[in-house]
Amino acid sequence: MKCRRIKTTALTLVGFLLALLAISSLSSLWNQQRVISATNRIINNSLPVIYRVGSALSTVKDLRGKMRAHIVSDLAAEKGKGDQEIAVLSRQLDLEIDSMGKYLTEPEDLSRLSAARTKSQAFLEVWKSKVQPLSRVDGQKSEAMAAFLSTGMSAFKTANDAF
Repeated sequence: MKCRRIKTTALTLVGFLLALLAISSLSSLWNQQRVISATNRIINNSLPVIYRVGSALSTVKDLRGKMRAHIVSDLAAEKGKGDQEIAVLSRQLDLEIDSMGKYLTEPEDLSRLSAARTKSQAFLEVWKSKVQPLSRVDGQKSEAMAAFLSTGMSAFKTANDAF
């Protein structure tokens, strides 16, 4: 009788341990699926956006540099080349912003992207309407630089911060 009781207790204990093992295994598989899902979201959504934000920041800074080079240039050919480079960088920035939109799904993120586009366009508009006309006129370097530093740089900082 005592031997049977020991066997029953041992079998119950083994059954309990096997049940715990099964529950633990299922829990591990469920958590593994959650980790895989989170990893895929990071790889497929977050990393491309982070890369493109860095690229957009770099492009905005390149624009600022080309604008300054345009202002200090003495040669019409250099200014013409600068105008072309600024136009290319402007189109590149638009493409970078467009490509970010493919990966964003949250309304808040889309709103931030729209604000960044608006602020970068405002930066370019300050250049086109206020600084570039002064920069093209001979003898207006100091006026062009003053306009760039007063209005252009604040627009640059706003666009840079938006990204």
